[in-house]
Amino acid sequence: MNLSALTCLSKDDRQAKEISREIDKQLKRDKQNDAHKLLLLGTGEAGKSTFVKQMKILYGIGFSEEEKRSFRVDVLSNLIDGIKVLIAGMDTLGISYEKDCSFHAWVPQILNYVHPPLADRLDTTMAQFIALLWADLGIQECFARRSLFQLPDSAKFFLDNIARVTAEEYTPTDEDILLSRKQTIGIIEYQFPLGTESNFSFKLVDVGGQRGERRKWVHVFESVTAIIFLVAVSEYDQVLAEDGKTNRLTEAKRLFRQIISNEWFKDTNIILFLNKKDIFEEKIQTVDIVDFFPEYRGPKADAGAALSFIKEMFEKVNTDKLRKIHSFDTVAIDPENAARVFLSVKVIIFEKLLAKDNIIT
Repeated sequence: MNLSALTCLSKDDRQAKEISREIDKQLKRDKQNDAHKLLLLGTGEAGKSTFVKQMKILYGIGFSEEEKRSFRVDVLSNLIDGIKVLIAGMDTLGISYEKDCSFHAWVPQILNYVHPPLADRLDTTMAQFIALLWADLGIQECFARRSLFQLPDSAKFFLDNIARVTAEEYTPTDEDILLSRKQTIGIIEYQFPLGTESNFSFKLVDVGGQRGERRKWVHVFESVTAIIFLVAVSEYDQVLAEDGKTNRLTEAKRLFRQIISNEWFKDTNIILFLNKKDIFEEKIQTVDIVDFFPEYRGPKADAGAALSFIKEMFEKVNTDKLRKIHSFDTVAIDPENAARVFLSVKVIIFEKLLAKDNIIT
């Protein structure tokens, strides 16, 4: 998707786009060739890797047919992991299958099934049974209570599309790729130019967000232009997979405090992405945030009020009155939202860079 395709921009968006265009012209005149590092931080499953993939689609060359096909492995793994988690949830919550007798032999086979690491095909019989199981009323009841266990966000999407994603001729779409989940191990970098008229480029650095991966972060702390810290706001009712007890938003807030207090980043732009807004807006209608954050005083089932509460909770962590935290509500899988937000991010970063170089005042 090209930014010029965004036809429904607000006045502020149009102004930001115009500023961005002027900045690009100035950068071209000054023949800047630096790749400025944007460090993506946050806890596991906050959406960092999804954001990198979205930037590749929006500003890079996208994914080749061969690259798209390689995501079949991740999609199938996500599909199988999702149904396994739901089966385990049935047992944990004491829910019975609607067709208990016919499922009796197959459920253990699914639980014991290990999908080969590089396999991009799923046995047809196995796929058909998973589809039947997903349609079961017991499984659907379990899914409705998914906040009580660790179910990947994309589980419903891939299970709803099981016939398509297990077909022999299947090639993952951009949406499939954005929704597919694979834990980031180590450090992943992606560099892209900002349009054909600019020699200026950004380098996105994505590092694993799980606790065991964070010790590697120090290796990428040097020469950072801006930090984009992602928070999955939809996880306000969930606990960490690592310890099974710590609230995920509480962990994200603790980590955010550590980052903005770090001497490495005292002069670095801090950008906060309140991500997975779409899932949050749906969940807040049935799962009361006050059950997890008693200090919330807003109206029940009000997505706007609850999101403002979370935003304020994170921004209060900042004790430096001279530093501004730039916050955005985001849906990393939505190309239009991602493009609009990144346009604003680009302006924020460039204005500071160029003011420092006396290009703008």
